[in-house]
Amino acid sequence: MGRKKMKNLQFAVLGLGIFGSRMVKTLAKNGCIVLAVDRKQARVDEVKEYATRTVLADVTDEHTLRDLDIASFDNVIIGIGGNMQASIMCTLLCKELGAQNITAKAVNANHASILQKIGVDRVIIPEADSADKAALLIAYPQISDMVQLKDDLGILEIDTPKAWYDKPIKELHIREKYGVTVIFILTDEGSLTPSGDSMFPQDSTVVVAGSMDRLETLLSRLGQK
Repeated sequence: MGRKKMKNLQFAVLGLGIFGSRMVKTLAKNGCIVLAVDRKQARVDEVKEYATRTVLADVTDEHTLRDLDIASFDNVIIGIGGNMQASIMCTLLCKELGAQNITAKAVNANHASILQKIGVDRVIIPEADSADKAALLIAYPQISDMVQLKDDLGILEIDTPKAWYDKPIKELHIREKYGVTVIFILTDEGSLTPSGDSMFPQDSTVVVAGSMDRLETLLSRLGQK
């Protein structure tokens, strides 16, 4: 997917159960272009105000996926839940039609193993509240890891932005601009607990903490530079 600007990223979410609908809402909130598809009208209606486009259709139908030009999306997210056969069929069709960067929900380890064998790029076995995290990890390729401590507090490990390279923390005013705190700088030599004079080496990783809203703001702003 590379490092496209967030506003240009296009996602297709196929299957709008709890996981899929949360994906749509989180991706949309973070500036992504989102197509949401399900065969049930009520599910489509639930995400209509968030998605860029909604379609009422069967995502296991080849003609539907072809008409949607599924191969044109930056990431295809298959959120089909309990119907393992439908999940696998949808995945196979997406692969055959040339979809790139496929992310699929699995209901158990066996399902995950099958999806991996047929070429899914990322398999997620989610709990009901993990869709937000999964959406952010997919939407922002610069995230290495994310820990959500509670509803409104989190820690992110991200690639150090190039704009921060070789600059001291105190000159970047990170806390003032973004409302987050740098807690570690990670390099090949190890980890550093930073001070105001600490520099960000090139190709380093930075660990930041703050409220989820502030962390999402940071990611959005950095993703647009």
